[in-house]
Amino acid sequence: MSGRRVLVSLLNYNHKAYLEECIERVRAQTHDDVELVISDNASSDGSRDVIKSYRGTYEIVLHPENTGFSGGPVSYTHLRAHETVLDLVC
Repeated sequence: MSGRRVLVSLLNYNHKAYLEECIERVRAQTHDDVELVISDNASSDGSRDVIKSYRGTYEIVLHPENTGFSGGPVSYTHLRAHETVLDLVC
């Protein structure tokens, strides 16, 4: 898959226990052109603190309310710039 631009859209809702491992596994991949966008659907379990620790490294989207899966992934403006899009739910 070398040479293809990939967007990984990670959507989280109250999965703090798995979130850091999920993000680190995306970081550990070896593809050379990956953008990671981390979205949170108004978690109340401390997930946002984990996500905020990645601010400045990845794009962060903190939804003010739980918008569900259909409202959580990144906007289509991000999708147009990539050849491959992966939606992950933590």
